[in-house]
Amino acid sequence: MQSAERDVVVFRIRRQMPMGKLKDAYCSHMGMSKELTYLSFDGQRINDNETAITLELLEDDMLEVLMKRQNDAGDSIE
Repeated sequence: MQSAERDVVVFRIRRQMPMGKLKDAYCSHMGMSKELTYLSFDGQRINDNETAITLELLEDDMLEVLMKRQNDAGDSIE
């Protein structure tokens, strides 16, 4: 996984594991709020219930971790 700042963290996952669990593990590891982040692959946003199987990920594929934008009131916007 790679952050917008290009920090790379490597995780091994089961192919049937929901990506939401991977996002939770990454955010916990990096001390980030999971509510303010999302995963992306090839420019497409990944839903928390998708898996490596449904995304057709290969062993060396890289996911991006991106921050949701916030408005002036501090609410996240998609």
